[in-house]
Amino acid sequence: MTTQADYSVRKPAPGQTEWQLIGPDDRPVADANRFLHVTAIRGLRSHSLRAYAYDLLCAFRWMRSTRRSITEFTADALLDFIEFQQHAGPAAATTINRRLDVLQRFMAFQSGRLHLAFASPSPGPVTFRRGRGASRIRVRTAHLLVTPLTDKQAVTFFNTLRTARDRAITLLMWANGLRSCEILSLSPGDVDFHNMSLRILGKGRKERMLPLAEPVAKLLLQYLAHERPAHSAAMFFVVLKGPRRGQPMTYTGLHRVFRYHRLISKVPNANAHRFRHTFGANMTRCRVPLAILAKMMGHSSPQTTLRYIQLNDQEVRRQYEEALATLNTTGLLADDNPTT
Repeated sequence: MTTQADYSVRKPAPGQTEWQLIGPDDRPVADANRFLHVTAIRGLRSHSLRAYAYDLLCAFRWMRSTRRSITEFTADALLDFIEFQQHAGPAAATTINRRLDVLQRFMAFQSGRLHLAFASPSPGPVTFRRGRGASRIRVRTAHLLVTPLTDKQAVTFFNTLRTARDRAITLLMWANGLRSCEILSLSPGDVDFHNMSLRILGKGRKERMLPLAEPVAKLLLQYLAHERPAHSAAMFFVVLKGPRRGQPMTYTGLHRVFRYHRLISKVPNANAHRFRHTFGANMTRCRVPLAILAKMMGHSSPQTTLRYIQLNDQEVRRQYEEALATLNTTGLLADDNPTT
């Protein structure tokens, strides 16, 4: 029995950054690839371009299975696409919303509305309403609490790492709150050992400067002196073994390191983003002002940081009891108040 051909994604050629959507006839899908090309020249990171390609792949495969065309797409079809994803898999709400975002950008691009296709935040759906009142189709996402790592968990995981490279990467997340993409985009010129600072290129290609802790600096210097091949790519962190030795470390390779050491350390929640979250929680616990923390983490506003940071029950109780101690001397809780 032969498998029927379907849409697929083609990886970038060596030295290139653009991903391509390939049709069932094994030919590039011109409209989709024009959209991906324009997305690439806008400067999105490699893993974001990959996500765009695979999100379009999901949409095009669904359209083919339901005999739909992008030129005939309506808001009702968008709702059907949501329902399909909720039952096939099912996909997480955040994944569905990301796919909807990419698909609606592509639809805006197809209709010539470039200001919507590449707007930030993402454009509204296919509607006949225009302007600021246009609605946006999304699914509701649950606001799950992300528990930071305890000191014991972080140390247990850290002690299983054997290379200065992997230890430095983990400390950059735990002590500086760097994202995976920010780690991978570091170049040697971004690390200033003389002034003990880091130049970070964050989301939206926004730059920020961070202080460099001495333990992190020591590991970085150890990595440069003893592990990093002399003839390496321009990126700071590179592959240390195998045929790709000296080539830039990839997003997949970075997360493979964390996946392997989660098993070795038996700390199942020790992923890369959890270390960044732990940084935020630790800084909050140490009374770092929210505006400063937002700047350190590369958030555009303190409101984003508020959603990101969750205090544990003990911290909430302590803060509450400190507030009550103050209120005991004033207002309704004052000792001389006739109601108490």
